[in-house]
Amino acid sequence: MDVVVQTSLIDMYAKNGKLEITSTIFRTMSYRNVVSWSSLISGYAKNGYAGKALELLTEMKSCGFEPDLVALVSALLACSQVGFSILGVFCPSSSRFPAIAYT
Repeated sequence: MDVVVQTSLIDMYAKNGKLEITSTIFRTMSYRNVVSWSSLISGYAKNGYAGKALELLTEMKSCGFEPDLVALVSALLACSQVGFSILGVFCPSSSRFPAIAYT
């Protein structure tokens, strides 16, 4: 399967709350991109697993991927679920998202 099909499966299973299947698909992918990472992070955040979503955001960054707006909005959702008011630790210091990076 290619990355588009696998990412679509991640998104579909995450939207249906099947996070174990979602994680299995993601971990077996031979190639991951920003969209596949963001779909996984979003799935965990939307299903109430804030800690896991933030952990995945950190892992995404450590793998060399720069979070996109979907990943950052998902991280904000996760932070609001656990009561964090500052996301500075997780935001990239990139000029791509200057309004988000310093809020």
